[in-house]
Amino acid sequence: MRRHPVAGSTLVELLIYIAIVAILVFAIVDILFAVFDLKLKLRAMSEVRQGGHIAMERIRLAVQNASSIAVPSSGTSTGILTLVMPTTSTNPTTFSVEDGVLLLKEGTSPTTTLTLEEGQVVYAVFQDMTATGTPGTVRVILYVSSTAEDGPSVFDVGEVYRTTENVRRRP
Repeated sequence: MRRHPVAGSTLVELLIYIAIVAILVFAIVDILFAVFDLKLKLRAMSEVRQGGHIAMERIRLAVQNASSIAVPSSGTSTGILTLVMPTTSTNPTTFSVEDGVLLLKEGTSPTTTLTLEEGQVVYAVFQDMTATGTPGTVRVILYVSSTAEDGPSVFDVGEVYRTTENVRRRP
């Protein structure tokens, strides 16, 4: 008697196929979650970088165009920077932090915000480094952070920005 090969699958083969498919599905889902988490982290990093660069550039330009530094006084540090400007429409120009938002007030114009909606300024330090006989030098330190969260994923990203700028206009 001849035996004919069985055309069907055994139960063991079926279980092996199911296990392989399950492993592949779990691996793909894990990769998708990792990509999603990376997207959140990159978004938070982008917010911090954009907010920090915009704020620092605006402060840098204001200091360079100022006539002198009013606050802080020479050799001291504070969370407020007040600049004496050459034009009455922008004099004085004040930078300050309130509730995590970097604020700009130029002359009598309304206060504007310099940081992006998602970013937050944790602290700002303005230190007058002016040497005797010079128009003014200020050191600026900003710590900008952002939190991106969506469901169970939460990412806190922060970056410190530092610059030292000189007043370029003579009073």
